[in-house]
Amino acid sequence: MEPPGSVHARRRLAWAVALAATSAVWVVSVLPPFRGLAGGAPGGDKGGHFVAYFLVILSWLPVALGARDGRAARRRVAGSFVAVVLCGAAIELVQEFVGRTASVWDGLANLGGGASLGGLIGLAAVSCVHRRANGPAVSDAVSPGEPRRGVRAGERV
Repeated sequence: MEPPGSVHARRRLAWAVALAATSAVWVVSVLPPFRGLAGGAPGGDKGGHFVAYFLVILSWLPVALGARDGRAARRRVAGSFVAVVLCGAAIELVQEFVGRTASVWDGLANLGGGASLGGLIGLAAVSCVHRRANGPAVSDAVSPGEPRRGVRAGERV
């Protein structure tokens, strides 16, 4: 058994939270409509879609931030975005078969609001975390004789 703070334990927890959030949205989406739930969200039903998909994409960020480098983390955020968008579209299609109505507007609220905003925040978070961990990028545009910006003291170019 691994200690609770180990890297593997944190990764498993991140995956568990992300899968639980995604599963919760699936379950709520196929249950008969509960009038008080979505109607109480800011913006009504569409606001509920926005908030749900925003939280789902944010729940996948710790999985992305667990990547070893910035490029892999950005790929994970992009993959999470695509997966959440496809999940939202699939839910809208499945709703026709479980006694609910599919709606293009609900799909657009899933995509445009929650998933897109969450994806952008995710990319920004990945950039900040990995830039802070690896230091500033080295600029390629340098005139001869000028020190390179972004090169740390004592580092060879």
